[in-house]
Amino acid sequence: METKEKETFTVVTDDGVEEEISILFSYENEERGKVYYFLYRMEEPDNIFVMWSPDDQNLEPVTDEEELAEADEVLGAYLDDPKIQEAKK
Repeated sequence: METKEKETFTVVTDDGVEEEISILFSYENEERGKVYYFLYRMEEPDNIFVMWSPDDQNLEPVTDEEELAEADEVLGAYLDDPKIQEAKK
């Protein structure tokens, strides 16, 4: 699991709206060969969502139920980790 320090980027949605997105952290599932990114919008920091990158350039939504369940477990472990909580202070 890789923690990103306030890495932000701008995305343009399908309807042309620019949004600033921050990376909370990322992790790689070696079995699937996928890197997952836990992201949030600057104006909604408590609304975390997960996407994956097929090519290290683009992001795709995670839609597979098994992958979403795994991502939920990983996020829960991240949020419950006392070292991470201490680092946030």
